[in-house]
Amino acid sequence: MAPMTSAQTTTKKNSQNTFAKYSLSKIYLFFFVFTFILYGSSIKNEYSLDDDIAVTDAVIKKGVKAIPELFSSPYYKARNFAFGYRPMVKVSYAIENSLFGGNPHVSHFFNLILYWIACCLLLQVLIRLMGETMVQLSALIVFLFLLHPLHTEVVCSLKNRDILFSFIFSQFAYLCYLNYLSTKKYKFIFGGMIAIACAGLSKEDSPVYCLLIPFALFYFKETDRADRVKIISSFLLLFVIGYIIQAMGVGAVSNHKIIFFENPLFSDPVFWHRIPVGFYSFAYYLRLLIIPYPLISYYGYSHIPILPWNDWRVILSAVVTVVLLVYCITLFRKKGLLLFGILCFALYISIYLNVGTPVTGIIAERHAFNASIGFCIVTAVLLFNRFKVTVFSSEPLRLNFFLTKGWFTYILVALTLVYSVMVVSRNPDWKDLYTLTGHDINNAPNSVQLQNLYAGCCQVRSRNPVIAPDARNELINQALLHYRKSIELYPNQANVLNNIGTILAGDFSNPKEANFYFLKAVEMDSSVAEYFFNAGLSYESIRDSSNAGRYFKNALRVDSAYVNAYNVLTELYINTGQFGYAVALSKIRIRKGVDPANAYLAIGNICLLKGDTVNALSNYEQCLLIDHTNSALSRKLANYYSSKGMNNKADIYRRMADSN
Repeated sequence: MAPMTSAQTTTKKNSQNTFAKYSLSKIYLFFFVFTFILYGSSIKNEYSLDDDIAVTDAVIKKGVKAIPELFSSPYYKARNFAFGYRPMVKVSYAIENSLFGGNPHVSHFFNLILYWIACCLLLQVLIRLMGETMVQLSALIVFLFLLHPLHTEVVCSLKNRDILFSFIFSQFAYLCYLNYLSTKKYKFIFGGMIAIACAGLSKEDSPVYCLLIPFALFYFKETDRADRVKIISSFLLLFVIGYIIQAMGVGAVSNHKIIFFENPLFSDPVFWHRIPVGFYSFAYYLRLLIIPYPLISYYGYSHIPILPWNDWRVILSAVVTVVLLVYCITLFRKKGLLLFGILCFALYISIYLNVGTPVTGIIAERHAFNASIGFCIVTAVLLFNRFKVTVFSSEPLRLNFFLTKGWFTYILVALTLVYSVMVVSRNPDWKDLYTLTGHDINNAPNSVQLQNLYAGCCQVRSRNPVIAPDARNELINQALLHYRKSIELYPNQANVLNNIGTILAGDFSNPKEANFYFLKAVEMDSSVAEYFFNAGLSYESIRDSSNAGRYFKNALRVDSAYVNAYNVLTELYINTGQFGYAVALSKIRIRKGVDPANAYLAIGNICLLKGDTVNALSNYEQCLLIDHTNSALSRKLANYYSSKGMNNKADIYRRMADSN
């Protein structure tokens, strides 16, 4: 697209009054209707991939009263790690919980509303940036953005509402700074800073807007030095404030240990190895925007390979990148729309190319959400240029504008039909995690994480008591098949080895083979008590009490509060006649406060086996003082005291039993 001539600039200025006379309400309504045509079927979806992180955790279920806690806690927190700080999106789900309960269909509905709002704001920003004479071009850009199938992950995945929030706040920031340039009022700079701060509280990668917003403003608008200094200073001030807040212990946190198959580059300290992956990632995103098929919920290793410099795919990607770079350098002074579109794509996608910082999953469709604006700009400009459609026009935007342009219209209609079919057909894949991973595993059989996710879904689904036996067996077989496929792709996965062992021991009654996998899991990662515990169970099943006890003790060494290990080890001691060890272990539990009720119960049983009724009764009564719900023990004591004629005590324990 050539730069505007002076005549075109004059036309643009003279058209401002004309633009003010018409409303964009019709196009907003059109976007609203089309959003629901495309994504309406997603409203009936359930929770899916990673929704437990942002939507269904216990804090959010408290509703609006949890808002202070959400602003003072990480985005996700587990026992051993935490990461992120995105309170804005979690607050939205807390409010939903207060108003509608934990309803995924309501959440999906609001995601559609947010997507529509994002598109309407983008249209306003483009019109303000490029000028009212290019309202038709702006509308086409936003329509292509609304239509693009690569956005299905962001719209259909509730976890990705953070991207919608961040995008919406960034568009508000654009509008605020544009208002400042037209009015010179400082309140708009302040409003823009607040909007960017809210974007940062929605998603941590929003600082990219601190680069993109000034770039777009200075690219399209005539600004003097004072305005540029003020705008840039406001963003620098945001950085300083953000740094201070983070230094105070509030903000983005992460001690999440990245697993190899999430991105092998995290474990590779050689920066030089990231660059070929960066070239490949750039071309991969470009390909996804041009041909958004197949769409995959999790790419990762080894669906996305870590390629060396001499791989033809890296070479081709590097050539494409260099050609675009040379084109941008050549045309930079002309400031054409094509150039802006390419730069917009490149700048947005640059933070996800695995060069500066490796990205979890290596490639993800959601990462191209903002970058797709640049792609849509380039596509719209090329269509206008190829079919000689007038870009500069002072006429109001009419809905039939795009239906009266011959081959331009035919191409646009064809693109609309193809993309619409792709979006509508993708929505049901996001119904739930089982459906999503079951579909995507066919398109990405080498994705280690997809294999694990689908296997886990099959395993969980098989536990449903209403599942028919044949269906249950099929699910178990599928789980075992895909866990083993995952191990073939990447052997160093202790948790997957443990899962295989669990299936073999529990579902196939094959403790000997299960033991092999449990021992491999322990060998691979000796920091997880569950692996030792399961190995101990498998030894116990093959009547190897010595090794069983050893692994149960190792489980307690790793996790001294592991209740199940205490229970089975105590039972093992009792069954093998090692009463002294059983009592000593139970006393350790009591001292540490690890389910002391069961510890007293175990000591009572041992005393009873040894004929020491007095101490047995004493420990039983201590157990019931802690746990009143053990009705079986209450009845046992009631019957005993009744047989001894101690009716008062018998009545006490009988009432205790009846109350449960």
